[in-house]
Amino acid sequence: MTRARPITIAAVLALAAPSLTSQFISAPFIGVVPGLYAKYAGLSLGAISTIVLISRIFDAITDPIIGLLSDRYKRRWNTRKPWLVAGFAVTALAAWFVSAPPDGPAVFYFAAWSVVFYLGWTMIEVPHNAWSAEITANYNRRTTVFFAKTMFAAVGALAFALVPLLPIFNTTEFTFETMRVTALVFFGLGILCVTAAIVLAPSGTSQAPNKPQMPIGPTYLVSMFSNGPFRRFVIAFLISGLAAGMNGTLQFLYIDTYLGLGEHVSIALGSGVLLGIFGIVAWYLIMLRMEKHRAWAISLALGSAWILAPAFLTPGEQSLIPYMIMFAGMVLSVGAGLIAPYTLLGDIVDFDRWKTGEDRAGGFFAVFLFAVKLNTALGGALAFLVLDASGFDATANSQSALAGVGIRLAFAIIPATLFLTACAIMWTYPLTRDRHARILADLEAQKALEAG
Repeated sequence: MTRARPITIAAVLALAAPSLTSQFISAPFIGVVPGLYAKYAGLSLGAISTIVLISRIFDAITDPIIGLLSDRYKRRWNTRKPWLVAGFAVTALAAWFVSAPPDGPAVFYFAAWSVVFYLGWTMIEVPHNAWSAEITANYNRRTTVFFAKTMFAAVGALAFALVPLLPIFNTTEFTFETMRVTALVFFGLGILCVTAAIVLAPSGTSQAPNKPQMPIGPTYLVSMFSNGPFRRFVIAFLISGLAAGMNGTLQFLYIDTYLGLGEHVSIALGSGVLLGIFGIVAWYLIMLRMEKHRAWAISLALGSAWILAPAFLTPGEQSLIPYMIMFAGMVLSVGAGLIAPYTLLGDIVDFDRWKTGEDRAGGFFAVFLFAVKLNTALGGALAFLVLDASGFDATANSQSALAGVGIRLAFAIIPATLFLTACAIMWTYPLTRDRHARILADLEAQKALEAG
């Protein structure tokens, strides 16, 4: 067992850089692309719901596979870097084709390229997060690493929100044309960011003792859930992720179609994301001074209130400023949730090493991202099913009273309730700062005994 050397600020920034491109392309794919296929490609809400569910379930299934393969590759070659290169290539290809649908029915086209997109994204996200957790075991330094990743991701989301404001477009609304430009920018940024990570960031070293590894299979995955902190963590994230999936998937349709503010979507989202960057910094500083799980729980409670607020808005220009304020409040509030889950999972991996002697960072992050993506799939599918059942029409200029109730339920009321539930679960999370410190001390003692 070897301890990872302290990494430099330059190495942290290089390691975090791919998060910019990942968020730059994943944010529109989750929150905008389904709405574009409903509005411009003529797909029914029921068809989109099915495609979102199938593609995200496929995405979730591939997470454990990629995670376990990434762990095996890491043990043999002591690096996860090649996964980022391959994942970027697959994602870039899919992003372009998703942004250029053919004339006529596009159901199978959208479904096929959605599956390819999520495969590429998984090949980036799972190894990248495991790599980020491995380069340090220190409670606060690990928080710093994931803070840097979150900041780059926020910049990526902001950059995407600003794409429609480029002077090359005739409108500030999101269209397939803006998505094609987004795909090209993603390709250029990806080359720079992935190259920086590969060249400048260390690969990280295993913290686990040398021990025969458990074979890949159901027992391998089931054994992860004997980890008590991991079980509680996953349950809370499943609930909060379902809420985020519902809210995020309907962001475009709520602003554009329900409130009738399509030409202001970019400004509304961009201003909120910009403020959210300050929220991320604030929550990072808070987490350095208090328990990370408590910071996340407080963030969920505050986020619940702000997610609920848009349910009281009515369609029309008068709702633009209130919505921008509410969206800003929401992104400021949920900043802890963009950092805490990833750094908490790094601590959980240390706990697992202490209990089992195995290095399974890729497996844990894969199962975690499986939950994230399955939730987004279920959240997105549930959101569109609620809209479909309420009679919501993505092509109409106005909605019926029942449709208005449906989108307020799916976009605001249900997600707010789920956020509060996750807050209650995480408040009594058992893996505290002091307990984690004792675990690291025991791991060091094991190392000393093996060396002796």
